[in-house]
Amino acid sequence: MGKRRIRCLKRLGFSDIHGFDPRKDRCKEVTKKYSVPTVSNWDSAKKIAVDTWIISAPPDHHMNYAFQAVDLGKHFFTEANIPDESMNNLIDGLDHPDIIGVPSCTMRSYEGV
Repeated sequence: MGKRRIRCLKRLGFSDIHGFDPRKDRCKEVTKKYSVPTVSNWDSAKKIAVDTWIISAPPDHHMNYAFQAVDLGKHFFTEANIPDESMNNLIDGLDHPDIIGVPSCTMRSYEGV
């Protein structure tokens, strides 16, 4: 999903894109294919000066990264998860006017379905 997000951002005209993946092989692939600088170390990734994070990780990691984004004052987009007990805490953290957190649209949460 991360590579798809990179393609979408580039198509929209964004060029200041950085990537993180704990797998070095995927970092090399993304750097080569999309000319996007990448890091495989999370502590290094958190220090990159960006305004917004796009969280394209396995679903069981979404909330962890979203909470870290809020803690670091970063806007973020993430695929929507099934709400759990921590969702209210995340929403409370987003009750800050300078941080925007956006979940993707998921039909699973749409009342019509």
